[in-house]
Amino acid sequence: MRKYVWVFVVCLAFCLLMGSCQSQPEITDIEQLARQSIGVQTGNIADKMVLSRFPNAKIVYFVKPMDAVLSVINGKIAAFAADALSLEYIAGSNDEVSMLPGYIVPDYYGFAVRLGDDALKAAIDATLAEIKRDGTYEAMRARWFPKSGEPEPMPDIPLTGENGTLVFGTCSEQMPFSFVDNNRKPAGFDVEIATYVAKRLGMKLEIVDMEFGALITSLEAGKVDMIGASISITEERKKRVLFSDSYYSAGLGALVKAPKAPAPERIKKLYTRPDDLATARIGAMTGSIGETTIRERYPNADLRIFDDIMDAVAALKAHQIDAVITLYTTALNAARNNPDLDLLPGDLTQESAGVVASKQRPELLADVNRVLSKLKADGTLDDMVRRWILEDYREQEPVEIPMPPSGPTLKVGVAANRVPVEFVAGDGTITGLDPELACRIAAGLGMRVEFHDMKFAALINALESGKVDLIIANMTRTEERARMVDFSEPYFSNPNRFLIRKEDDGSSLGLAVPEDVNGKTVGVFTGSAQDAYISKTYPQAKVFRFNTLSKMENALKSGTVDALMYSHEVFLEAARLDETLGLLGGPVFSIPIGMGFSQDNTPLCDQFNHFLRELRSGGTYEDIVDRWMNRRVYEIPAIVNDGRNGSLAIGIVSDVSLPFAAQKDGRPIGFDIEIAERFAAYVGKKPVFLTLTSENLAGALSTGEVDMIAASMFLSEEGDSQPLLSEPYYEMGASFLALKKNLAAYEGARAPIERKSFFERLANSFYINIILENRYLLILSGLRTTLVISVLACLFGTALGAGICALRMSKNVILRWLAKVYISVIRGMPVLVLLMLIFYVIFASVNIDPVLVAVIAFGMNFGAYVSEMFRASIEGIDKGQREAGWAGGFTKLQTFRYILLPQALKSVLPVYKGEFISLVKITSIVGYIAVQDLTKASDIIRSRTFDAFFPLIMVAVLYFLLSGVLIQILSLVEVQVDPKARRKAAASVSTNPIKRAWLRYKPFVYLILFAVVVLAALITPLLENARGVSEGPIRSLADLEGRRVCVITGTTGDIAMKRLYKNVKYLDIVYIPDAVLAMKKNKADAFVFDKNSLKYVLIRNEEFVMLPGEIDSVDIGIPIKKGNTTVLNEINESLRGLQESGMLSEMYRRWFEEDWDTPPPLPDLPTDGKNGVLRMGTCSLTEPFGFVHNGQIVGHDIELGHRLAHALDKRLEIMDMTFDAIIPALESGKIDIAIANYYLIEDRAAQVDFSIPYMKAEIGAIVRRDAR
Repeated sequence: MRKYVWVFVVCLAFCLLMGSCQSQPEITDIEQLARQSIGVQTGNIADKMVLSRFPNAKIVYFVKPMDAVLSVINGKIAAFAADALSLEYIAGSNDEVSMLPGYIVPDYYGFAVRLGDDALKAAIDATLAEIKRDGTYEAMRARWFPKSGEPEPMPDIPLTGENGTLVFGTCSEQMPFSFVDNNRKPAGFDVEIATYVAKRLGMKLEIVDMEFGALITSLEAGKVDMIGASISITEERKKRVLFSDSYYSAGLGALVKAPKAPAPERIKKLYTRPDDLATARIGAMTGSIGETTIRERYPNADLRIFDDIMDAVAALKAHQIDAVITLYTTALNAARNNPDLDLLPGDLTQESAGVVASKQRPELLADVNRVLSKLKADGTLDDMVRRWILEDYREQEPVEIPMPPSGPTLKVGVAANRVPVEFVAGDGTITGLDPELACRIAAGLGMRVEFHDMKFAALINALESGKVDLIIANMTRTEERARMVDFSEPYFSNPNRFLIRKEDDGSSLGLAVPEDVNGKTVGVFTGSAQDAYISKTYPQAKVFRFNTLSKMENALKSGTVDALMYSHEVFLEAARLDETLGLLGGPVFSIPIGMGFSQDNTPLCDQFNHFLRELRSGGTYEDIVDRWMNRRVYEIPAIVNDGRNGSLAIGIVSDVSLPFAAQKDGRPIGFDIEIAERFAAYVGKKPVFLTLTSENLAGALSTGEVDMIAASMFLSEEGDSQPLLSEPYYEMGASFLALKKNLAAYEGARAPIERKSFFERLANSFYINIILENRYLLILSGLRTTLVISVLACLFGTALGAGICALRMSKNVILRWLAKVYISVIRGMPVLVLLMLIFYVIFASVNIDPVLVAVIAFGMNFGAYVSEMFRASIEGIDKGQREAGWAGGFTKLQTFRYILLPQALKSVLPVYKGEFISLVKITSIVGYIAVQDLTKASDIIRSRTFDAFFPLIMVAVLYFLLSGVLIQILSLVEVQVDPKARRKAAASVSTNPIKRAWLRYKPFVYLILFAVVVLAALITPLLENARGVSEGPIRSLADLEGRRVCVITGTTGDIAMKRLYKNVKYLDIVYIPDAVLAMKKNKADAFVFDKNSLKYVLIRNEEFVMLPGEIDSVDIGIPIKKGNTTVLNEINESLRGLQESGMLSEMYRRWFEEDWDTPPPLPDLPTDGKNGVLRMGTCSLTEPFGFVHNGQIVGHDIELGHRLAHALDKRLEIMDMTFDAIIPALESGKIDIAIANYYLIEDRAAQVDFSIPYMKAEIGAIVRRDAR
């Protein structure tokens, strides 16, 4: 046994090591994307733009930009390529992603009209020129592209409509260019420009919203007059449409996952009072008072919602959030069990919990209040609080409440996941302050209590539907809740508090001189001189790059970086305004800054240089420097400017910060701004400031959008693509900024920080995969089920096999014939078919435990093989021994018992052991009849964690150990029945009588232990079944709580249900017909799956009905072998053609919207196959996607395969297989594509590449009509 234990330990350590060592390299430069997976939006040309620069990149397509952003966050793709401004907007509202500096490809946007419509193009160009000239364009940019917050509302632009209607096509998913605002009206930068075009033409504007990929097709077809949705001007598109002048210059940017936070010991706690968290990331439970409190009190906080408070605590510990708001008791328990967490002083709410009753039962509430008053009066309630609410590390003191032996039952709804208020104890019972109170109330009313554990958000719905009589879950009274239910008098005051991470001991970094930043994390502006200086001077420093100063300061305060390096003058102002910040010494170096001009506008640059010399010579320059840099007088004096020569467009970056540039009272101010205004007056032009991002400055200058740049540009910038820089107008210093607590001048030297050891990291990985959410219980439960089925099936099969053997050797011809038929049928039938026949056919109308069905099925299969083993062994014994026994006076039974059986067992046991191990392994298919065995437990864990490696290895190790233990037991039996082996074993044992007794009785000890396990396993399901499931009608999706629900393993319906519904008994099914059969046989209350497939279940089964609403929605795509970019690009190009031609919509209408008895005919699309063969894998069990009709595979996906093959001029070969076999066939190269209603979910995207989506599916549920 020891060797198996050591093997288990080694395998477990290996799993933990692999799980903890998985990491993805951080991407900080665009060049790193050369061979990475890059997401793009379907229908635009981002894919071609990416491939033009990175031909070896792998393109992943998404319909919605936010789906791509989520894939970046989850590490499924390396980057998302899209318009840089849109990406900047996303990065500004989500700190989990950031933009890479620079562009993948520069880009210019224009409006498009039909070829030959020169009049409309001229009107658009004239409108653009006018709004740029009169300042409207700049006002629009400021309104639609704010530096922070949401865009302002669309202005009201009156239109006469006297000349007709201008039809404008756009895509409302291109924020902020085109989107639907809060009033559900089209809005955006492009929409406003189109409105001005309509105004100029004296026309009304009609806006047609469509998919981006359909814009040009609709324009060519005459359905719209002009289109605009941040459409890039390309040579290919110019062949189809006529573009206006460019109205916006940007580029294709890249959004990547934000740099990882440093190790937990490097994070510093910066919160000492609740208001310090006003803009922090805060976790709260769904529907809790804490959620409402944060929304009202801290509207600028980043609120993250969790279904389970422990998920929020896990996120806090993982540094995904900064604090958790929860009830004091819950926060106290979390801090007790997590030494790295602490409670922030100060109550956020003064709430009291009450018992909740239905408004239809006022008499019950009166009885509850009567019992509560008595418990308060005699001190019982105070004693309960004293015993359960402990601020130290003592254990709680539960007491046993005497309950009536009989009588009515009080059904109490609880959310048992909040220690010490209410939780599940180690023995599986629900305990805590609230459960004890429930027991005392029930006892006071002469009733027994029955707890219904469910999600907190589902409690009130359960009360209103009559599933529970009371809610005792520390629920506080709110006005919204009081409108739906009644509350008792308060029984416990439980305020909300913040739970935060503790501050590390000795957290000061002790930064004394600039050289101390070497080896630390330093934040810099992307592409700045400081960026280059840090990389060159301090090579061991880890550089984090940012696009705005505000993000840099947030990173410093949150502990993401240890120091910042930027302008010394800016940092002086920052330290003056924030007493927690300080400078690390003085300027490290200085660099001259100048104004930027176009390379083609040397005269204007020369004018500025001449102006600057005059400014210096007259003394005005010194006064400007003194006001802004020394005295910090942040005001621009009145500057006389008659504007006689027109206007001067000046590009600025307003978040450089004072003293250089900032916004104040709606206008820019600063040292740079005053210099620029004085120069504008010098040349007799009115200054017009255009606020841009630092990435857009050069582009705006090259396109003539601005005449000059006033943005503290470093004179070290060189290259043809860079602006022409003036003579320096200031020498900007560069220095370091850090928290004072990390500076030696304020806090003293840094105490050494203890790094987490390797084994601590392993323990954390083990916690996430096994301990978190008690996932080890799934493994233990599955192991128990596998063991029970294996042992019982072995015992039953052995007994059955002995009986069949007796029949097979009988002299009765009929009995021998029956035995032969049984053996032939069972051995010729797949075990899975036998299992499902017994469950769904033989026991269809019997409410039998599926575990027992599995025992019967596997036992029958095992018995068929064992019977032949027994027969061969017995017949292999010489007949003379049988006759000798009879001659010696033995009866036939005695002859078999003492002569034949020992010899038969000796020869049969080696083969028997091998067959038994096969039985153990074959139990992994019991998931088909909704039994959660060891394999199924690993599937459930993988579906929740998306970690395939750890659960599978863990299960493999457990199967190995289980098989090893069982083999050892059978080996002991083998020793006992083999006299030679027994004598050999006895000779190896000393004369010690205790050892001899152990050798003799060891097999029986093992058998007794297994009998105990088997009995415990049999009793447990009976106890679980005794509790029953919820009853009553099912009218909505919320009523699925507490029911038996069929799901198709691994689908989005499976994943979504198990995420949203915790109190559900799931039947994990593999095929739709099996789920329908389970519904018909009343083995399940509901079936959750894709609504398109469920619709056809309803057509053929009138006894079912669809519940209103949807559980989730998901895109459907075509899986392709990972790395097969040739096929991927061919399929995507063909799908785009089908999409633009409207064929995909037509196919959907015919297969999913029309009622038909006979399936629509497949198209006759002949092809000579000159480009080869397209091998397509599908599953013909998902009507109407793919199914068999009149011996032919038909369906929506089959037609799609034919159309793709026709478009590629390839011969189509369809391979019908089980759903589970499709992906392995794809990976092994047996098929090229898989079209079988495949959902685009993240765990599959890690295995295969997906095409662009060709359909969207909604997840719904059907129930029996009589259940409603």
